Amino acid sequence: MPPSDKLRPGELPLSMQGSTLDAPPRKQGAPPGIGRVMGGRYEIRGVLGRGGMGEVWLARDLRLQVEVALKALLPERLDDTGALTRLRAEVRSARAVSSPHVCRVYDLVEAEGLELVSMEYVDGVTSARCCGRAVRWS
Repeated sequence: MPPSDKLRPGELPLSMQGSTLDAPPRKQGAPPGIGRVMGGRYEIRGVLGRGGMGEVWLARDLRLQVEVALKALLPERLDDTGALTRLRAEVRSARAVSSPHVCRVYDLVEAEGLELVSMEYVDGVTSARCCGRAVRWS
């Protein structure tokens, strides 16, 4: 982002305005509140999306001073060893891909009872917003 477009704590990019944001008291394995710092490094800014297996949050990497996307398993999946195995395999597979059409995966980190995938944050619109409906990719 250009310096004039820097986000302040609690602010969201234009593409995320109107997104669902959580700020309830945090319990282990639940989505963190806005402004919460996880693992001493990632300041949560908002929820980017949610799927059948996980949720993705916008976060600020305080060490590197960049925006990242953090993916975590849903709380109801935390005890599912198969889901955790698939998440780890997804990270290994994604790290093997180098393409301008695929976001970069930086790391798999553990914080507050969660395994988080730290990845490149790409600001933009969702396929649902762009196309006016949800899009299923094959």
